[in-house]
Amino acid sequence: MSARLPHTEYEAFIAQLVASIPSQARLSNIGSGQGNKRQGLSGVLHQLDVSFIDEAASLRKLVVIECKYLSYRIKLEHLKVLHATLNDLCQNPDLPDVCEGILVTRLPPQKGAAQYARFYGLEIQRIGSFEAYRFRYGNHAVVGIVASAPRVLGSTSSRAFQPCPRCGTVYESTGSKALCDACAAYARAV
Repeated sequence: MSARLPHTEYEAFIAQLVASIPSQARLSNIGSGQGNKRQGLSGVLHQLDVSFIDEAASLRKLVVIECKYLSYRIKLEHLKVLHATLNDLCQNPDLPDVCEGILVTRLPPQKGAAQYARFYGLEIQRIGSFEAYRFRYGNHAVVGIVASAPRVLGSTSSRAFQPCPRCGTVYESTGSKALCDACAAYARAV
């Protein structure tokens, strides 16, 4: 990734990774970019880099992803802003009661930022390259490589993985495949 890559392309790339999570994750309202806004209890309209609603959680959950394509390490202030935004959004009765925050960045966080994130349950993920990446959400992971120029976002080649609910083996999930090959074969045979 070039240090001059516009943050909007980084956000679009992260949104593309979220959209490639298998359908059984039941994610809805995936949004990104300047038009992706939600109102908090305070009345403030928050622009969210990437967001979605997890319909599969026991309680619907709003997930907010803050994308930081910076040339320096994440600071404490970045996590405080994400935390305050989540607090405002989660108190809006029109939004899910549960909120989760993920900060995606190229470089590792500073010590104080990492400590704050751990204490308040905010997740920090490093995706520093279009060429090789791994994005996680819940039991799902999207990993991949890019076959052509990094500025062409449509050229990603991703594979999504999740643990089998029967045996725990991690398998590549494609389409509506809900079990690993071994468990699916056993279920067909019985």
